[in-house]
Amino acid sequence: QAMYTIYRELHPPTGVEHCLECYFFNLRKKSLVVASTSVLRVYDVAPSSTQRKSEDKGEAGAQCKLVQQAQYQLYGNVESLGKVRLAHSNRDSLLLSFRDAKLSIVEYNPEVNNLKTVSLHYFEDEELSDGAMGGLARPLVRVEPGGLCAAMLVNGIHLAVIPFKQDTAFDEQEEPPSPNEQHLDVKGSYTIDLRQLTDRVCNVKDFHFLHGYNSPTVFFLFEPVPTWAGRISLRKDSCCMLAISLNLSQQSSPVVWRSQGLPFSCCYAIPVPPPTEGVLVAGANCLLYMNQSAPMVGISLNSHSDVTTSVPLKKLGSLAITMDCSQAVFVSSEHLMVSLRNGEIFVVTLLPDGLRGVRSILFEKAAVSVLSSCVCTVGSGMVFLGSRLGNSLLLHFSRKSKLSYVDSEPSAKRRKKDSLSDELETCSSSGQTGPQLASFKFEVCDSLLNLSPIANMTVGEPSFVSEEFVQGGPHLELVTCSGHGKNGSLCVLQNSIRPQVVTTFELPGCTDMWTVHSTEEGSESTHAYLILSRQDSTMVLQTGQEITELDCSDFATQTSTILAGNIGDGKYIVQVTRTDVRLLSGVHQVSRVLVDMGGGVRCCSLADPLLLLLMEDSSVALVTLTPG
Repeated sequence: QAMYTIYRELHPPTGVEHCLECYFFNLRKKSLVVASTSVLRVYDVAPSSTQRKSEDKGEAGAQCKLVQQAQYQLYGNVESLGKVRLAHSNRDSLLLSFRDAKLSIVEYNPEVNNLKTVSLHYFEDEELSDGAMGGLARPLVRVEPGGLCAAMLVNGIHLAVIPFKQDTAFDEQEEPPSPNEQHLDVKGSYTIDLRQLTDRVCNVKDFHFLHGYNSPTVFFLFEPVPTWAGRISLRKDSCCMLAISLNLSQQSSPVVWRSQGLPFSCCYAIPVPPPTEGVLVAGANCLLYMNQSAPMVGISLNSHSDVTTSVPLKKLGSLAITMDCSQAVFVSSEHLMVSLRNGEIFVVTLLPDGLRGVRSILFEKAAVSVLSSCVCTVGSGMVFLGSRLGNSLLLHFSRKSKLSYVDSEPSAKRRKKDSLSDELETCSSSGQTGPQLASFKFEVCDSLLNLSPIANMTVGEPSFVSEEFVQGGPHLELVTCSGHGKNGSLCVLQNSIRPQVVTTFELPGCTDMWTVHSTEEGSESTHAYLILSRQDSTMVLQTGQEITELDCSDFATQTSTILAGNIGDGKYIVQVTRTDVRLLSGVHQVSRVLVDMGGGVRCCSLADPLLLLLMEDSSVALVTLTPG
């Protein structure tokens, strides 16, 4: 705080750089973890009131909302994010990489309600940086699908491997593991010089662990001799791929798969989940499917692929998109959701050939959304689009209709027609149908406000301030020009909440107040009663179109109230006074417990369904709500 004259953060970062879904708190429910530069936030996907009503009526509700559960300030900007389940843990651990080559493995600690460090790794030796002082590659972190190990790209020329101990799964009924046992779950790390492999690996664009292998297998997409668009007449297919198998016990890495002559515009790779397996390589002008046991399938995304690559590609009619700067995630084993750099959302369908390969790839435009910087699935039927240029969105997707792919031998005339319409046909009684082709529909469930990037801003006075807030110093607002392109917006920032006051009235002698819900009033989303405590009495007000005093009720009004709130999942109202505890359903009393010990209640705390009472003589009483 002494440094405020030099630097002061007025608002925490809001742009989302990384996101994933994991069992952050426990194994009972998954949470959404997002990283905004140096801030880590954890959200729970909860059903909204609209969805609860639809479920009560037997309808399928699609509306959900994001509820923030925790927020943690980190001492650095997160460059990459991953998750892993350690052997002696009853929750997932997070792998956070920082510049230039630092890796932290952290986990939620319920005892202190904060993050604890499980393991720290530092790979910034001069030997690993090869003398470079800046401009190093991002420290990408990838985790093996089976949780055997994790890998981090160090300075673009080394691969750091962190093996994990494999043991029996942790049982929640057992005692929590000691910190020493959890530290042993992370074995000693080692590094691999990628330049010393059979094929010299450098200028790594992306790498991933592949599915379907007995041992951890890493796929590298790299460009040993870089080129660019102005030099494609001399060199255009300059990208290569290499897959190595990691022997964690002997720390060896034999090459199991290699390929050369890929388009220079290849940007990133996406491992394909079982049962299809393999890997998708996305480029600016093409999409390639590669599998060690099947021939490569390539799709042309636009007309530029005719001159930028010599790889044989299949054209899909009038498709004209680019996949550079795009984000993709598998929403099922055969459907890939891709968010392009202009905000368009496409669903890519992989048509398997019946063995361990893909026969064809189909594209379908599904929606137009925000410009995404990261994407991940959330639960069943939802996907989260994180953005640093606009508001991050939680989308619900569903299948609108289904078509079938007819696996019949095409005629010679149809072989000449290489378009998307040839792949979509209705079911026929004579043809043998293949997998179902689904048409997806996306709906916005919730959003996270984003103020970045800020192009310009100014400070000014507000147009209106209520008389109740006139005193207390100058009232200034900060107006920013935020966002980019179609996600641009004007944001107004205030240093405090300024409600528009509808009416005011004095409450002399009021010492405390509470608001409570009531199921009898018919609406659980709004508060039904306002309870005001005075020195020797209690006033109960009913809220609605107007606030009126409640004359006839079973609330205790002849004495002061110590605490009031909802209990029993909001079904009941509890009122605690100095001499008793009252349980009410609406305004009618259900039960009453007299407190005749310890000289009366001094204070209390409510944690549904428990009520802890502290007496005047410092004794403690615990009251529990039991069904009956």
